[in-house]
Formats: sequence, structure tokens, C-alpha cells
Amino acid sequence: MEDWCLSHGLLLNINKTKCMIVAKPRLSTSISRPLNSVAEMKILGITYDEDLSWNTHTNTICKKAGQRLYILRKMKMLVEKTDLLKIYHAIILGVVEFNNPVYVGINLKNAQKLEKIRKRCHRIICNKECKCNLLESISTRRRIQALNAFKKMMNSDHILHNLIPTLLPRSKHLAMPSCRTNRRLNSFIPCCTALYNSTSTVS
Repeated sequence: MEDWCLSHGLLLNINKTKCMIVAKPRLSTSISRPLNSVAEMKILGITYDEDLSWNTHTNTICKKAGQRLYILRKMKMLVEKTDLLKIYHAIILGVVEFNNPVYVGINLKNAQKLEKIRKRCHRIICNKECKCNLLESISTRRRIQALNAFKKMMNSDHILHNLIPTLLPRSKHLAMPSCRTNRRLNSFIPCCTALYNSTSTVS
């Protein structure tokens, strides 16, 4: 690490540097000088953990969104349902969907935690007996947003266009990336490739 910094004209400040090792448990890792090792790290608003499970990030945004339900409960006494919907989209959905497309392959347990926030909001805005689909599923919105971002990447001028798999001959489908682990299969590119192929038709 220090050699890389020196070769790129950088100085490594050990006291201000945090290290998170993302590796299989059986792999051994070594660092020439002791760094402050952490199990999770927040970068641009997204919390990554060392096993890339999204558990920590999901818990963080669920806690933050849950704290804002109090506002929704208090405002229910003062405003109409249409205004409550605006409040939901403004202060709660924005938290739950922050960088939503990135973790499109989130596991079922974490997806259910996010859906629980939506259901709690629905009960506040309507009531426990209401069965209408007033608030769209978070999982459905996540897939749509991820697919839209993926389609933008397919533009040859996009900075991430080189990450897009090749188009199969005589087909509108993309070649599915090789995935040896479920972690890889549930990452953004393979997951969006599968979504794209499922929505396209074979010519």
C-alpha cells in the first residue's frame, strides 16, 4: 500500500487511514504497517461491510427512516392524505431509496426490512384495515431504477459503458457474466443483465 502511494506521488497518513479487508475467511492478508482496521466503512452515503452483505447499510437506513415516521404520525392530525403522501415521498422514501439501484441484488431478509418501513407508512397514512396499493413496493421501484440506470450505461458515450456485457449474436439478449459465487451473481451488473434479458424479446 505504501509502495503504491509513493509510486503515485502520495504520502500515506497512517493515523488518518482506515482499512477494510474484503476477503474470504480462509485467505490470509498482511499489511506492512499497522492500520486502523474496521469492519464497515461509509463512502458517499453508503455503508459497506467487510462481507459485502448490505446488512449494515440496510439497518442504517431503516433506523434513519424509522425515526421520521414520528413526523408522519403528527402530521396526520393536521393535513389531508394527499399531503401525507407528499411528506412520505419527501422525507422517508428519499432515505429508503438513497442509491437504491446499487443494491438491486439485495437479499430477501434486507428487502423485507425496507418493505416493512413502507408498510408502516401505509398504515399511518391510511389505516390497518386498508388493503389498497397506495404505496408502490420498494423492491419493484428498486428494480425499475436499476434497469433504467443500466440502460443509460448501454449508451456508448456513458463513462461506464465498458462494463456492459456483449450482445449475443442474432439476439437482443446480453451475454450473462460468469458468476462463481452468489455474491457476484447478486451484484449490480449480473443482476441488471438478468433483468434486461427478462424484459427484452428474442428477435
